[in-house]
Amino acid sequence: MKAVILARVSTSMQSDNGLSLQEQLETSTEFCRNNGMEVIADFVEVGSGAAKHRPVLDEALALCKKHKASLVVKSLSRLSRRVALISNLMEQDVEFIVVELG
Repeated sequence: MKAVILARVSTSMQSDNGLSLQEQLETSTEFCRNNGMEVIADFVEVGSGAAKHRPVLDEALALCKKHKASLVVKSLSRLSRRVALISNLMEQDVEFIVVELG
């Protein structure tokens, strides 16, 4: 199975509670390795998870669709703060995996 990792922080200064970009990438990469997933790319986004315009997320999703890969995020809050976006993703052709949920 192929994977695309997305790490997001709201501000470039965010590093508390295990949410630093580096920690998110390391945790997600380890999860993929432990579950036999091939990481084909990782994306880093700095911006609000509630924003409606998210070009980095759009690019990651396009790559997932192109390669039939799963989008991997450390926690659901790193994917989005908008329930509508998450529910919309659930109905699309892109599977997403939340590391903290397994």
